[in-house]
Amino acid sequence: MAKQVWIENGIIVFYGNRAGYVREGYAVADPVFHTSELEGFLKKQGQIRDIVWEERTFELLESRKDIKEAPGGVKRRFEREVVREMAENGRKAADTAVLWGADLILMDIEMKFISYAETKRLFGEPDRVKYRIVYDGIAKTDDLESLYYAFQAELPEGYKGHVLSVSDVLELYDGHGSTFYYVDQIGFVQIPFEGAEPGMESCLEM
Repeated sequence: MAKQVWIENGIIVFYGNRAGYVREGYAVADPVFHTSELEGFLKKQGQIRDIVWEERTFELLESRKDIKEAPGGVKRRFEREVVREMAENGRKAADTAVLWGADLILMDIEMKFISYAETKRLFGEPDRVKYRIVYDGIAKTDDLESLYYAFQAELPEGYKGHVLSVSDVLELYDGHGSTFYYVDQIGFVQIPFEGAEPGMESCLEM
């Protein structure tokens, strides 16, 4: 019977899937493959001191199928070259940088702090995956102008972002569902935000 789990050039292969990698004594694997079989195999490897189950490891490895060895080897192989990687948002850029041992991250912030019309012209409709929730709670009002000034003045406890600004999104929720409003240069624009989970009143930023 053919083996189902092996390590090849530092890449952990689990039933044909690039499930993770080994670097500097650590095995980094995607938790989607967290089974007793894989964990048992990794624990038997003498060069592995510990196992780290890291979200999106499989996704990142799949996005670079041209790479045939573990990230540490990639860094050494290209140490005299500039390797350019693109990411959809800051979170994925950071994940990619960690995975491939990048020395420098250049962040494009053109998508932030611009009007709704400019966003649509350059990038299309605002995308939920490019935002993160910085506050989720019950507000005393559903008036957008009042909420804007509330998030400009004394920020509520648990707020984890900058003051509410152009390109941020407000979510209002009631028993019928959620509505989302893009903070424009003047006023607000109601937008579709597919894939968003309903909350109470929340504020999202890039």
